[in-house]
Amino acid sequence: MTMVIAHSRPDGIVWSFNGVGATFVGPAAALTDDLPSSVSAFTWLTGTQTTASVFELTGDWVTPCKPGLAGFSNLLLPVGTLVKVSWRRSTDGPGVYPLVLNSLNPGNAQRIFQGPRGERTALHLLDAHNSSNIVGVKFSIFNDVNGAPLIPAAAQWWTGEALVYQTTYLDIEAEWTATPVDTTVANYSPQRQPSIDPGLVYHQLAFRLPWDSQRNYYGHPTDPTAIDYESLMAKLDRGKTALYIPRYLDEDGTFSAHMLHRTAKLGVMSKLPAPTHRNGPYFDSSPITVMETPIPT
Repeated sequence: MTMVIAHSRPDGIVWSFNGVGATFVGPAAALTDDLPSSVSAFTWLTGTQTTASVFELTGDWVTPCKPGLAGFSNLLLPVGTLVKVSWRRSTDGPGVYPLVLNSLNPGNAQRIFQGPRGERTALHLLDAHNSSNIVGVKFSIFNDVNGAPLIPAAAQWWTGEALVYQTTYLDIEAEWTATPVDTTVANYSPQRQPSIDPGLVYHQLAFRLPWDSQRNYYGHPTDPTAIDYESLMAKLDRGKTALYIPRYLDEDGTFSAHMLHRTAKLGVMSKLPAPTHRNGPYFDSSPITVMETPIPT
C-alpha cells in the first residue's frame, strides 16, 4: 500500500495578501512555525459579499522546488468554504500565479473540511508528475460556503499552518496504526464523582517500510529510480515536521478527499526505522513512529 509523506517546505517563504479592505494582522511567522495552535490572524474583505468575493494569500521563495501538497491546518472559517491553489514558476513575473498544477482534488478545489473533533483543514494533494520549477503559491479563498456567501464583511479569522510541501509516495507494509492518545486527566472523589481536566487527543502513527531491495534502502549510484529510504529518513529525522497521509483512496481505489483529510497526520518522527538485512540484497525495517501535532479544538 502507498503512503504519501509531505515534507521539505521551501525555506524563507515571504507572505502577502490581496483583498478589498482586508488586513493581515499576523504574525506571518505563525504560518510556517509547524504549530497549528500558533495562528496568524486576518480581517476578511469589506463591502458587499458574493460567492465571487475572494481573499488571496500568496507566498514566494527563492529556490525552485516541485510541490506536492498545499493547504491549511486549523482554520477559523466556515466548514465548506471554497479554497483554490495556483502557482508561480521561476519564469513568471513577480506577483503572477498563472499555473494550475494537476491536483488529485477534483476541479483543483477543496472546501474546508471538519474532522470528528471539530478540527478544520483544507488540503490539496497534487499529481506526482507536476513541474519542478515552482517559486510561489497563491491560495484563493472564496466567500463560497457550499454555494452561499456566509462569511461576513470584515470578519476576523485565522489560520494555523499554511502548508506547502514536496511529497514522496512511499510503499509501506499493511497494518499501519494510528493510536489515539487522550491526555485528559480524571480525578475522583471518595464517592467516585469525576473531576475532569480536559486534554487534547493526539495520534501515534506507526508503520513499517516494506521488504525491499538494498538499492531502495540505500540508493544506487547508477539507478535514479532507486527510492533511497535512508535519504528520505534524513529529510524527516531530527525533529522535522511533515504531513503523513497513510490513506487517500476510497474503497474502489479512487482518490478520496474525505480519507485524505481524515487520515492525514501532521507530526514529528519519534522512532526511526532500523534496517534489518534479511537475505541477499533484501532488507526490511523496524516500526517507524510519528507523534502527531494535534489541532486544538
